[in-house]
Amino acid sequence: MEDKKIDLAVLSNELITRRYLFNKNEIHKGISRQDYIALHIIVDMDEHEAIYGGKAYLKDIAEKMQLSIRRTSKLAGSLRDRGLVTWSHDGDGSGGTQCLATVEGSATLPPIS
Repeated sequence: MEDKKIDLAVLSNELITRRYLFNKNEIHKGISRQDYIALHIIVDMDEHEAIYGGKAYLKDIAEKMQLSIRRTSKLAGSLRDRGLVTWSHDGDGSGGTQCLATVEGSATLPPIS
């Protein structure tokens, strides 16, 4: 079952990468492929994961991107610094660290054609 999870994550990342390459000219300047994938995951979780109330937790982003929490944290910090996401702790921080796309962050992703 774990192999199927990994294969699905690889396939999902590949699909998002191809969308990035296809829409590259329409995407906000300065956003890297890795930024695009992370932002796409955050927006997608906001739209489809009602269980989290639209929040994308760093651990989930890291798992989907197959990155370490440390690398994912740097990535989220970069997106936050550019105003594309908000990044905060749940409660006292023991509940996890979450990201939400800002209006500008959501607008950065072109609509699916």
